[in-house]
Amino acid sequence: SFPMKNGKFCVWGDNSFLLLAYIATKTKRHTLVFWAAISAYVSMNALTAFLGSAVTEWLKPEILKPIVGGIFILMGLSAFFMKEKENWDDGIKTHHLFRSVFLLILLAEIVDRSNIAVGLFSTHYHPALVVMGVTGAHLLITGLAIRTGKWIGGKINHKIISKIGAAIFIIIGAIIILAT
Repeated sequence: SFPMKNGKFCVWGDNSFLLLAYIATKTKRHTLVFWAAISAYVSMNALTAFLGSAVTEWLKPEILKPIVGGIFILMGLSAFFMKEKENWDDGIKTHHLFRSVFLLILLAEIVDRSNIAVGLFSTHYHPALVVMGVTGAHLLITGLAIRTGKWIGGKINHKIISKIGAAIFIIIGAIIILAT
């Protein structure tokens, strides 16, 4: 997330929010994208909450950040140079889209500070309550991200969106790598 002037964090700058908004511009299968993202969030939240802070000990950010950041940078670079379809609904099978969104969100969340917070909260509160609370927030934010992407997709040319999306992937990768 990117800090705002008042010191709070803004969800509009969150990696997952930007990814989902971008993906929503490329497909009309928004319900599928929504449930794929929620499945990734629930999987990551449950794993982190029920294992507590142990997950943050096993998956050291200093190891994961360069790997995940590098993956995002490579995806962004490939998007710049590949000829991409304007609409992912032409040729991408449902299970491929679900799996792609699931993995992207899982990768984005595994190094996210909110994931570390889930692990820490679950050491003080019942893990099921932590998962329910975080999942409720993710339901709202995911819906907002997809709605935003759908709106943007109707306003801006898909080729421009693809280039902006590629740049976002590269920026997210760099932020992940450079974030302390």
